[in-house]
Amino acid sequence: MIHCTHKLEAHEQTLVGKLTIITDNAIIFDIPCAIDFLLDKFGLLKLVHQGGQEVQLAVTIDGKQLAWKVYQISWGVKFTDLRMEDPVDDSSTPLFGAEGIDKLQSHNVCHPLHVVTAKDNGETLEEHFKPSFDIVNQLEDCYNTATTENSKPNFLVVHPADMAALHKTVGHWGNGQC
Repeated sequence: MIHCTHKLEAHEQTLVGKLTIITDNAIIFDIPCAIDFLLDKFGLLKLVHQGGQEVQLAVTIDGKQLAWKVYQISWGVKFTDLRMEDPVDDSSTPLFGAEGIDKLQSHNVCHPLHVVTAKDNGETLEEHFKPSFDIVNQLEDCYNTATTENSKPNFLVVHPADMAALHKTVGHWGNGQC
């Protein structure tokens, strides 16, 4: 892992956004910078700034067992807006639809921004991922400062993670409890 860490640090500027933390068991991007970069690349940042056209982003968390009680846990963002433009083509070609990709696949729209190798339990999720959820919620608030009570938000973050992972991370079940 340390060898990989040094390679990542050497290529830090070529990666999405900027790596802010690299440890023996975690890689964490500068989340607001990476989300802005991705929104811009997919042609959605202009819609967020124009206002009145809600752009939705999903925050996901998932893990895979690597060995006995050791997991690779990824926290990231998933773009679900059908107005996304192909980031490779500068001619505003839609990423999905008549001229774009016909089937929505996760590898086209999911971007891990916080990856940890650790035991998958409530303490790990609370320690490592709660700050990431907080950051993206603050970013949502920042983008929506100009909206009024009766207007649509410019930017909406949804959390479609399974309820057990959400409970472990934020400490309560569902949206109605605090």
